[in-house]
Amino acid sequence: MNTTVNFTYQFLKKKFYIFSQFMYDDHIKSRLIKDWKYFRENHMQTDQKYPFERADKFNKGIRKLGLTPDGDSYLDRFRTLITQIGIYAQIHLLTLQEKSTQNRNK
Repeated sequence: MNTTVNFTYQFLKKKFYIFSQFMYDDHIKSRLIKDWKYFRENHMQTDQKYPFERADKFNKGIRKLGLTPDGDSYLDRFRTLITQIGIYAQIHLLTLQEKSTQNRNK
């Protein structure tokens, strides 16, 4: 069990490091701040919804930064990263639920 916990910790540590590198990239960070300011100033007019046009413009802007050798944009890679982290969270929740159910049935 210790090896599994250590592997999971190292895996998530690496994934969160990649996540933070992405968020602190100057191109990404400046675009996120710009869109955050826009949303903050216009959230009442947009019914607190992020306009599709801005999301599309953001996605195209990220694509201009370049593609990976696989043809993915950096945003595509970020989505994959978030999905991997989410899968570990879901597995953790299911494991806790199973243990809780087993303890109640004893």
